[in-house]
Amino acid sequence: MRIYLLPFSWFASYTLAMIATPTAEMPAAGTTASCEQLPFNAETLAAFEEGDAMLRGELPAKRFDSLDEMLSDLDSDD
Repeated sequence: MRIYLLPFSWFASYTLAMIATPTAEMPAAGTTASCEQLPFNAETLAAFEEGDAMLRGELPAKRFDSLDEMLSDLDSDD
């Protein structure tokens, strides 16, 4: 299993995009919610493309064989 270190902005943008609508806009119990895609801004789209390019091997990315290896790298002073 390989672990890829992607830009934090990619994860943050993806996570923020998946957050549910505010409570005031939530449908009543027993009804179906609308699942429309929110538009992404240019910075978010660029972060998605950067992550995809890393996964395709078009951009350099650090690769780790374990979580411990990744955490050790993050803790190092380089």
